[in-house]
Amino acid sequence: EDAGAAAAGGASSAMWVSPVELVVIQQQRFGGSIAGTLLRLYHNFGLYGFGRGYMATGLRDSVYVIGMLSATPFLEKEVKQLGFGAAAGSVVGSLTAGVVAG
Repeated sequence: EDAGAAAAGGASSAMWVSPVELVVIQQQRFGGSIAGTLLRLYHNFGLYGFGRGYMATGLRDSVYVIGMLSATPFLEKEVKQLGFGAAAGSVVGSLTAGVVAG
């Protein structure tokens, strides 16, 4: 349940992040202003062009959010149940989820 909500949150955030990152990358590659980059993308690819890369961004953000919002608390709880303290649980849970999520 937590992982599903976290994945949905990551995919939802990608709806905003993906077009913004597309514009940033295109501006870095070709220069120009933000408005000029937006117009060039629209003229070359149409409105659907702003959705380029959404699947990859959605997957990346979903994995990241699952790691940070779902896996970290789960791992913290498991480490605490093994008899380690709260600080150890937080450190192990955060580090493990961070490495797995990337």
